[in-house]
Amino acid sequence: MKSLLLVPFFFTISIHLLAQSFTIEGRVIMSTSNEALPYATLSIADGTRGTISNANGEFRLIVNEEDRNDTLRISYVGYHTQFISLASINSSGLEIKMVERERVLKEVEIIGLTANKILENAFTNISKNYYSEPYSSRGFYRLSSKKNDKYVHLSEAVFDMYRAKEPKELDLFRLESWRGITDKREAHGIFIGRTPKGVFGLDQVNDKEFLKIFNRKKFLKEHRCVLEGEFMYNERPVYLISFDQKEGVRDLGYEGKFYISKDDFAFLELNYGLSPQSLQYYKLSVAFRALTELLGIKVKKLGEQIRVRYLQLGEKYYMNDVTLTSDMHFKSDRYYYNFVLNMKGDFLISEIKVEDPMRITKEEALPYGKMIEQQNVPYDSLFWKDYNIVLPDSDFGEISSTIIENNKANDTKEEVEHKLNKFPKEPSVRIDSILTFYHKKKLFHGNALIASEGKVILKKSYPYQDQQLDQESRFRIGSTSKTFTSMLILMLQKEGRLSLSDPISKYIPNYGNGEVTIEQLLSHQSGIPDYLSNAEDLVSIYKNSYSIDELVLNFCSDSLEFEPGSSFAYSNSGYVLLAKIAEAVGGKSFSHLLEEKIFEPLGMVNTSFGVNTDDQLPVVGYYYGKPEPEHPMENSVGAGGIISTTGDLLKWSNALESGNIIDPLLVDMAMTPRAAYMDWKAEYGYGWMIDKYFFEYSKKHKLVYHPGTSTGFYSMFLKQPDEGISIILLSNTGDFPRFEMTDLILEVLN
Repeated sequence: MKSLLLVPFFFTISIHLLAQSFTIEGRVIMSTSNEALPYATLSIADGTRGTISNANGEFRLIVNEEDRNDTLRISYVGYHTQFISLASINSSGLEIKMVERERVLKEVEIIGLTANKILENAFTNISKNYYSEPYSSRGFYRLSSKKNDKYVHLSEAVFDMYRAKEPKELDLFRLESWRGITDKREAHGIFIGRTPKGVFGLDQVNDKEFLKIFNRKKFLKEHRCVLEGEFMYNERPVYLISFDQKEGVRDLGYEGKFYISKDDFAFLELNYGLSPQSLQYYKLSVAFRALTELLGIKVKKLGEQIRVRYLQLGEKYYMNDVTLTSDMHFKSDRYYYNFVLNMKGDFLISEIKVEDPMRITKEEALPYGKMIEQQNVPYDSLFWKDYNIVLPDSDFGEISSTIIENNKANDTKEEVEHKLNKFPKEPSVRIDSILTFYHKKKLFHGNALIASEGKVILKKSYPYQDQQLDQESRFRIGSTSKTFTSMLILMLQKEGRLSLSDPISKYIPNYGNGEVTIEQLLSHQSGIPDYLSNAEDLVSIYKNSYSIDELVLNFCSDSLEFEPGSSFAYSNSGYVLLAKIAEAVGGKSFSHLLEEKIFEPLGMVNTSFGVNTDDQLPVVGYYYGKPEPEHPMENSVGAGGIISTTGDLLKWSNALESGNIIDPLLVDMAMTPRAAYMDWKAEYGYGWMIDKYFFEYSKKHKLVYHPGTSTGFYSMFLKQPDEGISIILLSNTGDFPRFEMTDLILEVLN
């Protein structure tokens, strides 16, 4: 348990002077490993104002200038509490070495006390230990939700609370400021937020629901409570009690730990969640279940955890900070989605006023049941600059920018859908109107080719500024190159030169992950880390040219992330290895093999791997409005690096259907689902994605595709074989709304 590690840490502080306040910033880390210490408590010595560090150990605390002669208090479980004079903090980069604490763990029986008896005393003393007079506080919270590790929602709020104790109806909540943003498409209409009632309910020891669950004989009967011993918790002796639901209990249960003060039996920290064995008994509220059933949505709780810490002021205890996580599974056969949403909330009470509490009028107060996120305000990137907050774990500015762009693309799609009935009925003209609309919005620049029933119905350029484009213009197609790499491997198998079940070691002797098979490389089930996801390696790959052997040795030989075949993780490294294997069995360079077996037979005269002559140079790519920096394309061998035109890609598309040069059995093998690719709501075959939920027309038709990315170049290459449809969109100005545009084109063609 990290909180009990016997390791000292450094506390790094920098200071910025403001007119009436000064800001202390820093990071809490372990001295021996530089590992971050998350959720360390930092406060003015009297405890009325403070903050906590984030998951990276980073913090920021705004202090009034009048408190310059006060003391900063830093505490973390397992370490001696430190006190630093604010007046002494006058330089940046100050490091303070914390004194490690020896673990105090008494395994001997504590005479007269058992876990159950201590819990009984703790619940009995709640009315004595926790606030009994009204008080006010200022708080901050952040809610975030991820879907397949991508943010779909962010919201933050600064608020004031007036706690009346009794009656609860007099508790009031005033929203000071908030900001929030949701990816409309990725959220699928699921609203994420918090009500004032929900915020009040986080104060667990003062929450009727918590007391109803834990302070009863049924809980003690169905859970095994263990007194782990005595510990020091922020300079105070505490009893540590762990508990877990007993095996065989068929009801909702919990597991976790309580830190209870030895002096007065006050709960100092509650850290618990739903027991995994009891999740099958979790039921949503009757109203929520009725609503989801009406909408055709199935919702399942996968896990939930809450950690609440309390701070003592005088003789009473007050909620200080809360971390809440919840994982929910959402599925809808009606709306064609199936995903897990990982939600996290960080709550901080940054200031408490016990004497002369701040009053809130009912007119100012937000109604108990109204979502904070339902307030209509613009997203403000600097709204919290004057408040004490928990610093974000990730770059929220970058995340919000991505969501804003996603929403812009989705809003544009909705705008086009509203205008569709005004567009000409002729499919080619209607599709051109769609692409022109996006072009005028400066959302798409490049070349497009659309074919239906095997015939070209649109072939047009939509250039960037005054750039000269024609249908012979070459574009880098990024990961769309994988469709060629996979087919080359399947061709070599048909020739008897390899088998998909062969291990890598058969062709690359002494390779560290030699047990991985060719099939696992093709379907991204190898467990080999993606070499393009390592930031440090990426710098070298963009600056220096490497041979395929150097790429394999230096960048594609890391330890496996999972047992081969047990999971899916998109890995460009796997396709670099496939290119190396092709060279090993083909006896020629990867580029030569592509020319010999695919490009030349299909007459793809404008397609090549990399650039061999000046005639093969691609058009200029633009990255954020400027010509992209040059980088060696050969470093993406097998995974990318192919240059092509819309016309040549149509030849490739047609060849996959005609059966003249490409064996239809190989095409079927490549386009058969092998693994779920949840990031894109698709299945993955061998170098192809088979759509499940992303495109509307996957409900009735098989859609196979592969997008591509190469700095300033983005591509979409999609096939709907049953109608002979090919959609080829090549951009040279960075990302574009390729999925939204493709969906609209499919709507016209179907």
